[in-house]
Amino acid sequence: MSKSSSPIIVRISDISDIGGFAELSITNGVATEIGAGGIPTDYVLRKGNANFFGTPEEIRAEVQRAFNYNGSDYVARII
Repeated sequence: MSKSSSPIIVRISDISDIGGFAELSITNGVATEIGAGGIPTDYVLRKGNANFFGTPEEIRAEVQRAFNYNGSDYVARII
């Protein structure tokens, strides 16, 4: 898997996208919160329990997996 030097912006929300959300900017495997409203990001960012390397789709899938660690049903989208 290759590193990405340009940021990938991923939005995490429920399926309807009308509840809470969080947005992450991911560059070179490092995720930074750039916006949030109701979905906590501290677990994913603090614990570092995700591998944010690979293609944009692989990164999107890993973000979704990381946010659903506790049985949540969030959807991650590249924006």
